[in-house]
Amino acid sequence: MAIKLSFQEVLTHPGLNKVRIVKASSYYELEQKCSAIKAQWAEQWARKQERDARAAEAAANKALRNARLQSEAESVSFAAEQTRKAEDLQKALDSILLTNLNAMPFNFEKLKTHDCFKEPCPPNKEMLPIPAEPLITDVKYNPKLSFFTRLSKKKTAAKQELYKAVFEKDHAQWQEQKNSIIAQNDLISKQNTSSKAQWQQRHDEFYKSQEENNKLVDEFKENCKAGDAEAVANYIKAELDCFSLPIEYNESTEVQYSPESKSVVVDYEFPAAENLPNLKSVSYIKSKKEFKETYYSESYLKKKYDDVIYQIVLVLLNTLFSNDDNRPSIEMVTLNGKISTIDRTTGQPIEPYILSINVKKDDFSALNLSAKDQLWAGIKDTFYFSNCF
Repeated sequence: MAIKLSFQEVLTHPGLNKVRIVKASSYYELEQKCSAIKAQWAEQWARKQERDARAAEAAANKALRNARLQSEAESVSFAAEQTRKAEDLQKALDSILLTNLNAMPFNFEKLKTHDCFKEPCPPNKEMLPIPAEPLITDVKYNPKLSFFTRLSKKKTAAKQELYKAVFEKDHAQWQEQKNSIIAQNDLISKQNTSSKAQWQQRHDEFYKSQEENNKLVDEFKENCKAGDAEAVANYIKAELDCFSLPIEYNESTEVQYSPESKSVVVDYEFPAAENLPNLKSVSYIKSKKEFKETYYSESYLKKKYDDVIYQIVLVLLNTLFSNDDNRPSIEMVTLNGKISTIDRTTGQPIEPYILSINVKKDDFSALNLSAKDQLWAGIKDTFYFSNCF
């Protein structure tokens, strides 16, 4: 009986609060899947950090308002600037489709790393110097004898024996110190060799890991072109994560690709209505020395929300149906859209589906996407479209 091996790895990303168990039938397949997921999470983490930075900037701007109350001219200018930003944001919401119509295909090179190993090679610790060896001929051991001492051979011999003894003592101490320093230098030499070997190992492992990662990316690319279901699904997820939205929310995408029918099923998380910016304008009331904010009406926001969702749907479909040399063409798309929101009756988080649409490539290709204002009048009649929001 053949034994089917199974490989798995648990991937986590504390920043995104994500955990995924990745399973594969081979170590190579496991590495490929993990590499694609890590790259996607890295992209999402970078975007989250950008969102957090913008949120921090918005909070700082709000705090700045009170600081600017001292200057009416500055306050009026600040209010006008905030109004302009609010208006620009609404225009960006109206332009989601046009902004993303000609998006570039996903670049596999973004998954590769070409960084340099930045840790410097550790310098050698300096050897301890060995002091000069005392010699019997040194002046210290051959001082000039006094006249009276030189008159007596006995006294002269005694002095010579005394300085010889001093020399022998000094030399013995020097020899002991020398042996100690040689031992210490031997240890320093071994430490130098060890630290360099460890550094070289880290250096080699860094570039080996980089080379393996880049090789997996190349294999991922080849598998996409060959139509491997898992590789194509991961590639499509990366594609859909790349388009630009002026709305901050935690998007997520799940994809299933069928090579036989060249069809794809996408579960996509859309922004909820509360994710839309509702600020209309900011004005400065001089008499009260305070800022006043006005907001869009509920009816305006509902219409805007519908339009945003429709534009995102079209961007997703246009991306999926576009000709891309990196993957096989897709002939049929099933798009299911959900949102993350709070149930107003229970206060609990929920993830209801708000739409489902089935589209064939030939039917979608007939649409004029640049005329979005007239587009949705007939789109529900053209495709099977279930609108739940």
